[in-house]
Amino acid sequence: MAYGATGNGSTVDGTAITAAITANPSATIYFPTGTYLLSNAAGATGLNISSSFSGRLQFAPGVILSCNTATTSAGSGVPIEASSFVSDGMTITYTGASGLPLARASSTAYALQTGGATAGSVTNETFLNTTVLASTGPCIWASNTSNVTWINTHVYKCTADGLDLTNDAPATVS
Repeated sequence: MAYGATGNGSTVDGTAITAAITANPSATIYFPTGTYLLSNAAGATGLNISSSFSGRLQFAPGVILSCNTATTSAGSGVPIEASSFVSDGMTITYTGASGLPLARASSTAYALQTGGATAGSVTNETFLNTTVLASTGPCIWASNTSNVTWINTHVYKCTADGLDLTNDAPATVS
């Protein structure tokens, strides 16, 4: 992957991935096999996919996005505000995931979040073959979205809800 992302499991790749997405707002961004480390310390997001992106994230088999903070001080994993967006093969986990899930009262942040500040502000998203292996909060949270489709989605070791759809219409889960 260009822009310096290594996928070696030890270099923090979130900034490089964000740069690739920002520079190519309507392209297919391909992730070769590897573990892409994301820094999600308190108050931070591991990987932010902004509303200006309307492309496709294509993950090779074996790609893992790994958030590096799996404690009650964890920030968000992967927030997505993009419309007309497709993701295929995304897998998210946490370094130190053996300590998850946390106690529900300790739920902090989601692994994958999609949506915007107002109802219907994020539209036409498709998530194919999405897996969240662990989370310090809800595994997947979708809020204020419209026409979002989840196909072949799996969640494990969620501290809070597995899939939380709030103010979403219509949403398809299969």
